[in-house]
Amino acid sequence: MSFQAYLDSVEDKTGLLPRTLVERAKERDYDGSAGVSGGSP
Repeated sequence: MSFQAYLDSVEDKTGLLPRTLVERAKERDYDGSAGVSGGSP
C-alpha cells in the first residue's frame, strides 16, 4: 500500500481529510504542545 493509498483509506473510513484529523488533534492537545511529558522527570 502506498502512502497515498493509506491517506485515501483514512479519508474513506473517517470522512475526514488527514489534515483535518491533525487539526483536531492539535485542538485537543494530542500533539504534546501542552508541555505534558509521558516520561519520568
